[in-house]
Amino acid sequence: MAFVAADWKITRSSKEIEYIGDLHAGTAPTYVTGIELHRALMDFADEASDVGDDQLAIIDLVPSQRLGADTNVTLLNGYVLTSATAEDPQEHLYDTSITYGGGTDIYDGVQVFGNATNIQVIQNGVRTINDFWNQPKMITAVEDAASSTTHRFLVKTRTAGVDIDGRRLLGTQRELGTIYTEFFIGGGTNRGNNVLALTANNDLNNATIDATIGGWDTIVNANEGYNPLDANADTVDEDYYSNWTIA
Repeated sequence: MAFVAADWKITRSSKEIEYIGDLHAGTAPTYVTGIELHRALMDFADEASDVGDDQLAIIDLVPSQRLGADTNVTLLNGYVLTSATAEDPQEHLYDTSITYGGGTDIYDGVQVFGNATNIQVIQNGVRTINDFWNQPKMITAVEDAASSTTHRFLVKTRTAGVDIDGRRLLGTQRELGTIYTEFFIGGGTNRGNNVLALTANNDLNNATIDATIGGWDTIVNANEGYNPLDANADTVDEDYYSNWTIA
């Protein structure tokens, strides 16, 4: 998706870069790659004079640079991502990592391969509640069927000069009726996109619908200890350590 200038605001005095377009659930939210944001910032910085909300011109310091690859962008000279709305600008960026503050703050890019439509990210042992990457309009904007890419988004992995859990992330897929999958991203020094491989293939061992499972309110261990049980009803006992039953 192309950079939409009207959806972004750049303030010279505070060096803040904000997303001011429609929210994820709005009429027409927009999403932009890191390299497209960088090119737009450089175009503004080449202007003879500032225009409207985009207060950048040739008289200002360079706001960003590309480091070796299109997926690695650094904000320079005090420029930062910030928000005056309910959604932070990084929620509308993808296919990149963003570094600013001279390396004190880093958003790492995540790219998900597979066929999952709803994924979770666990960081420092806690599931990220704001799973904006599952928003339907964002998925439509950033997916790439040719490469089996379902999601692309940013996660903050370094703040105020301190890595968050060594920049490690755990991606999971937990849709009922599918085989649960997970994939681990180890912390590293390479900037750009980090891969999660998460599939959502049918679970052939569970055909029970959510409503039925939700009605099970009593589950007991009816037979604890090493005991012979005819678990598959073939009149032949097999040995198990527990026999859990649903009332």
